[in-house]
Amino acid sequence: MNTFDAPSRSYCVVQRQKTSTPLQALILLNDPQFVEAAKVVAERSLASQKPIPDELTEVFRLLTSRKPQPKELAILTRLYEQEYQMFRKSPAKMNGWLQAGDHKSTGIRDLPALAAGAIVASTVMNSEAFVTKH
Repeated sequence: MNTFDAPSRSYCVVQRQKTSTPLQALILLNDPQFVEAAKVVAERSLASQKPIPDELTEVFRLLTSRKPQPKELAILTRLYEQEYQMFRKSPAKMNGWLQAGDHKSTGIRDLPALAAGAIVASTVMNSEAFVTKH
């Protein structure tokens, strides 16, 4: 937690300081724990079988404790659609997203949707809204 400038557990801190370093982004993007967490969040949201904007709203809400603004949702929807099309054309590219960690996805048959959802979740996890909630 040193990379995230987290305070020591030996004393109480009401609010963390805002911080951002390149190492934080590398951990949030590449660490297997965070890739697996993004996959699990996507799987949980996609299991609802709702329209994509509603599922992406759920991803954002789970990670930030608030609903996305219309502009944020539009960006995430566009990202999801681009990644979904890429994974449908090149299924081998989604293996890293689907095979990360010990959690094995169950019940999701649309694997390109799951991988695209994981990318959206990872993107939200790399936003200031996730790293330092307001």
